[in-house]
Amino acid sequence: MSASVPQDADMRTEKEENRVMSRGRCAFKQRDVTRAVKAVAKAGVSVARVEVDKEGRIIVIAGKPNGDPVVNPWDKAVADLAAKMN
Repeated sequence: MSASVPQDADMRTEKEENRVMSRGRCAFKQRDVTRAVKAVAKAGVSVARVEVDKEGRIIVIAGKPNGDPVVNPWDKAVADLAAKMN
């Protein structure tokens, strides 16, 4: 009497065994965000930022965009060095 091994286990290829499972269905698409932003802009409202949560809910924050961009410390160092060289 031999050990019970599923028949399909013997038939799997190495490629199938190394396959990574997909993430599943995407909660939102880029076109959904684009539509939301265009609709707000068409209504005459400025868009400050857009947030998308894990469930795919698109939140458009109205107002002026924040004038403080994220500054990379290396970009600042390069700009300071360039200013010193000139």
